[in-house]
Amino acid sequence: MSFFRLSDDVLTINMKSPSMIGLTQLRETSRFHYFRCDEESVLWVIRKPDFEALLNENSYWEYAYNILSYITVSYHERDIMTSRGNVRMIVIDHLLRLWELMVQEGEVHSIYKYILSRNNLSRSAVHKVISDLSSEGSISVYRGKLIMLDELQLR
Repeated sequence: MSFFRLSDDVLTINMKSPSMIGLTQLRETSRFHYFRCDEESVLWVIRKPDFEALLNENSYWEYAYNILSYITVSYHERDIMTSRGNVRMIVIDHLLRLWELMVQEGEVHSIYKYILSRNNLSRSAVHKVISDLSSEGSISVYRGKLIMLDELQLR
């Protein structure tokens, strides 16, 4: 599931199933994002009073807090990655995160799609940084996919 900012359609977070969404709206009615299911999905909707009763009756507030903490940390990590002073650092941060995801989940993503969907950067600026990093031997890319990353050189 992908979450996009309403104001500019920038991808802000991805979640894998099973997931719980909507906790951030439990007490707040403002809407800043929309979501898209990236795969065939089944969504269950629970009315707010029923959900609050479920949390109260079963003492699940700690679990709700843990989920909200995870979401908050994810947004802070994303904010750090996108607020760097220059394009090179933004690209490097995204490559490091992408490499981490590839190791954890075994999925290979297009580096351009991954970086461009999460930022308002030009493709040419990203391509220049990728080319420079490849020339320096910090990364290897094949058909837009990251196949090698030297973390020591990038840090």
